[in-house]
Amino acid sequence: MDILRRLRALWGARPAGPPGALVFSVQCDHCGEVVQVRVDPRWDLSQEFDGDLTGHRLSKDVLGVRCNRLMRLRVSFDRSYRITATEVDGGRLVAGPGMPGAS
Repeated sequence: MDILRRLRALWGARPAGPPGALVFSVQCDHCGEVVQVRVDPRWDLSQEFDGDLTGHRLSKDVLGVRCNRLMRLRVSFDRSYRITATEVDGGRLVAGPGMPGAS
């Protein structure tokens, strides 16, 4: 029984790392369209270093279907993948759960 319990613990173990996909809602300043942006922290984030790992950064271009105005989403994360700052050029971040700085 002890062996089975250990095997279950191994199979149920989750690797440490970034959370699952994040979804940001960005609204265009020009046409008002709200675009959903899916971010996978495993691939879309860049690491920031200042001698040591200080956090992660996201920079993503966003284009809706109503107009051809490009928006740029920038999000900063700390080492634990918590959002520390957000910025949108050409639009604004629509408030949502766990979205500090959304206006």
